Amino acid sequence: MNSENLPVLDPEYYVRDLLHGKSAKSLFGDLLRRVCNAAGIKQTKLEKLARAKYTKLIERGYIDFEDELGSMDQTVISRVMNGKQPISYTQAYIWINVIKEHYNSREFQEVCRKKKLAVPDFAPLERALWTLSALASPEQIIEAYRATQDFSALPRVGEERNTDVLGRIPQTPRPSIEPHSDRSHGGTSLVNEYYNQYQRKPELQQ
Repeated sequence: MNSENLPVLDPEYYVRDLLHGKSAKSLFGDLLRRVCNAAGIKQTKLEKLARAKYTKLIERGYIDFEDELGSMDQTVISRVMNGKQPISYTQAYIWINVIKEHYNSREFQEVCRKKKLAVPDFAPLERALWTLSALASPEQIIEAYRATQDFSALPRVGEERNTDVLGRIPQTPRPSIEPHSDRSHGGTSLVNEYYNQYQRKPELQQ
């Protein structure tokens, strides 16, 4: 990726948005766009998948029909991908999960095998998306609490009690901020590789 097209990678730049409960929207949107492009997920398809997931969450009682938790419209997806709009927790949860389901589907993995492409591991991309959203997945929330259940008080010098509990807290990915580094997007340079491969294969665009 041309370094001139990279989002701003100065932590200070995002402090205002983060203090107001917003995501690092340009970074999240940029990675969301690249992850979708790499797998041939057009914005219209993401809208369709997201609407279906939203409906299922209503049917399961997680969301009330009258709730306003963030639009799944293609126009909103476009604004988010272009860094023009922050996201709600519901949007992050639904979009990340439907993309994960697509990446992990048999159909997508079979396409990769037929085209002699490496089947991508979505896990690091999922973690990076949650980090860039300035939110945490339900799994990360539970994992963080469980990792600190043994912590009660600081031990006296020489005691080993509770000394390693903080080291077990799951660490969120820390993107490199070197503008010319392949890892300048939180170790997700592999998505650029998939993106380039899929762009050369129009039949993969869905």
